[in-house]
Amino acid sequence: MTAKQAASHALIVVFFVAASCGFTGSQELIVETPGFKPLHRAFLTLSHSLSYCTFAAIELLKNGWSPAQRRTPLRDYAVVAVLSFCSVFLANSSLGHIDYSTRVMIKCSKPVPTMLLSVALMGRDRTSYGALDYAGALLLGVGLSVAIVGDAGVGGAADGASLLVGLCLAGASVVSDCLVATFEQWRVFSRDPPPAPAELMLYTYAMASTYSLVAFLASDEPALAYAFLSRQPRMLAKMLTSEVFGYASIGCVVRLVAAFGATNAELAKTTRKAVVFLFSFCVIEGRALGAAQARGACVFVAGTLLLAYTRRRAAPKLARVPTTEPL
Repeated sequence: MTAKQAASHALIVVFFVAASCGFTGSQELIVETPGFKPLHRAFLTLSHSLSYCTFAAIELLKNGWSPAQRRTPLRDYAVVAVLSFCSVFLANSSLGHIDYSTRVMIKCSKPVPTMLLSVALMGRDRTSYGALDYAGALLLGVGLSVAIVGDAGVGGAADGASLLVGLCLAGASVVSDCLVATFEQWRVFSRDPPPAPAELMLYTYAMASTYSLVAFLASDEPALAYAFLSRQPRMLAKMLTSEVFGYASIGCVVRLVAAFGATNAELAKTTRKAVVFLFSFCVIEGRALGAAQARGACVFVAGTLLLAYTRRRAAPKLARVPTTEPL
């Protein structure tokens, strides 16, 4: 990797974290607005899909792209679209049963299933991990979970049954999200030449918008959305701002998958979650860090050091084996 490439990748990571902080902060403010709770499923999913599709089209047209340049089969984009829709819809649906912090805690487990799916779909010749790799990834998730649960606890549900439903929805969302990144690496970005990240986002979110629109119209949310936005017209501007942050964040994720592979992208996203949680906890909520956050930080740092050790030890071996997942 050249110095220019390293600087470019570092800039993507910094921009990724900044955009994620903006998206998370704005989403928390939107979801917590009185009266918005019934719109957390199809309406919020439709908002994400339509916005990202529109922004991707603008980016592609600005760069002189045309549909004739597409080389990736639509069936591959359709698979990504279904998985993306399921991931967002299930995650948004879980907010009706658990709080935002609990959902974030569950999403912290994503690196390990992504590693397992990478091995299952692409084989051990392209993605091979040892026990220490899994242990390091697990420590990252546990450390962040300890920090979040120590502050908020697992909750948001009125009763145990509702809590269980929320946890299952959030868990299914995690599996779908892991499949998105793994499938993108396996079937989309393995092509030569690979498609532009914005092309992937255009087609997948255009298809996802269709699914979201059907789910939205089949629910009771159209009338609820009209009533809510009639009372809160400024919410549209807030949602647009949030979607800009969201598109920038997802665009960085897609570029990380293309450059480093699904597993490394998930590890970067887990690190991002730690920064976003710190931002939300200290800046948005204005609270001081406590013992739970200190314990979580220690476990998180231990996982980071362990992963750094395993990656450095594996570097000579990986240099001799062709792979689509640089580490």
